[in-house]
Amino acid sequence: MKKMMLLVFAFSTILYASDSGIIVSGTGEVKTTPDIASISFAINTLDASATTAQKENAKITNQVISSLKSSNVAAKDIQTAGFNVGAEYEYKSNRRTLKGHRVTHSFNVTIRKTSALGNIIDELTKKAGESISINNISFGVSDDEPLKMRSLELSVDNARKKAEVLAKASGVKLGAVESIVEQSSAIVVPMRGMEMMKSAAADSSTHIESGEVGVNSSVRVHFKIKD
Repeated sequence: MKKMMLLVFAFSTILYASDSGIIVSGTGEVKTTPDIASISFAINTLDASATTAQKENAKITNQVISSLKSSNVAAKDIQTAGFNVGAEYEYKSNRRTLKGHRVTHSFNVTIRKTSALGNIIDELTKKAGESISINNISFGVSDDEPLKMRSLELSVDNARKKAEVLAKASGVKLGAVESIVEQSSAIVVPMRGMEMMKSAAADSSTHIESGEVGVNSSVRVHFKIKD
């Protein structure tokens, strides 16, 4: 048992043996090219009149939604994330004065053709101008179930390799699996923050790199020891 405790520190993970067997943790990861993207953005308008700010916001929002639909973004993929109307103040010489009323309408939009993302962003900024702020862009896969299943397979393989090392180092033979517990399964999604600015050239376009997304899994496996 003392020998096994030394192995625990060497591996720096959940690896240990007991009278009933060897218990290990295993991890697996699968990566792929994303086929969907998500954008979060907001339309901001400011005016001395709350009513005027709201009307202007609605006008710009309608133009943006029409632009998205013209780019083949389905209505079900356009969702309001928040809507806020509030007074905005500025401070000068320790005095607070009303700057105006700000209206913010934020959205989450799913793009199911990642190659069109750059052009869609260009159209959004063209329609909304300085009223739009694009906060985050993230990528994913429309069907992640096969990736999850494969990552679980790799997790079990990883656990078995660790158990074999422990068994060999301990002078015992690895037996059958007593139990397996799935500890976690998560999609690793790259997320990028963006601050949109007007293009210096009229023919310039936004180029977005999607990179890769991955699925990570973790399992805990209890192996028996052969007599």
